[in-house]
Amino acid sequence: MSDKPLVSFIMGVYNTKSFDDLKRSMDNMLTQTYGNVEVVVCDDCSTNGAYEFLLENYGDDERVILLRNETNSGAGVARNHALSRANGVYVAIQDDDDYSDVTRAEKQVRFLEDHGEFGFVSAGLAKFDELGVWSSIMLKPQPSKRDFRVYCPHAHAPTMFRADALRSVGGYRVSKETQHGEDYDLFFRLYAENVLGYNLQEILYFYNFKRDLSRHIKYKYKWNEARIRFKGFRALHLPPQDYVYVLRPLIAGLMPEKLKAMIKKR
Repeated sequence: MSDKPLVSFIMGVYNTKSFDDLKRSMDNMLTQTYGNVEVVVCDDCSTNGAYEFLLENYGDDERVILLRNETNSGAGVARNHALSRANGVYVAIQDDDDYSDVTRAEKQVRFLEDHGEFGFVSAGLAKFDELGVWSSIMLKPQPSKRDFRVYCPHAHAPTMFRADALRSVGGYRVSKETQHGEDYDLFFRLYAENVLGYNLQEILYFYNFKRDLSRHIKYKYKWNEARIRFKGFRALHLPPQDYVYVLRPLIAGLMPEKLKAMIKKR
């Protein structure tokens, strides 16, 4: 047994697009330099053989816990199911087609061990596709509650949580309005309980995302984000003048993708 605190990587899987990507992600978690990890995977009732693939390739690995939902219930339910079986002191997120720097767990555990005032830590991420890395995101090191006005101040996928902190807010909130927004909602609720986070200033996560400006999120999910913002602003006791930012996703959803890209570059 290692004397290092156990890290539980949790992952939800549903009809993974590429078994090669899934294998890369699984192997990446299991070969972290940190060493003392387990991987808890919840298959959300896939119909394309994803669960069978995981069972065949990782079913005999004592470090891997394979779960399966009886019905397709969404990412929040899958992650909560995985969280319920996680044994780690720390819980790290990873998606089935992404991968992390091999030192990610080691660096994030070291930070949390040295900084007890933070309940979780995230990091920078790089977006990549079949042509390679094409963009990166590096967020403010130590966000304040008012940073939630404009954007979600933590990237979810590269985040490692103290397991007790994540469970203290009930994990992911599952409702119609949190579809495609479980992460933003989660960070609002953590900050409302004064569970604060930090962003390491280095790229530790690689996010599989195609460089396609025509990619469009359904407008109903913009309404969901507006609702999450409104409830989150209230929970954080933000001043009345900040509530104009509740409308930000609704306005952005009406803008052409090329215009949004130009604004982001500025």
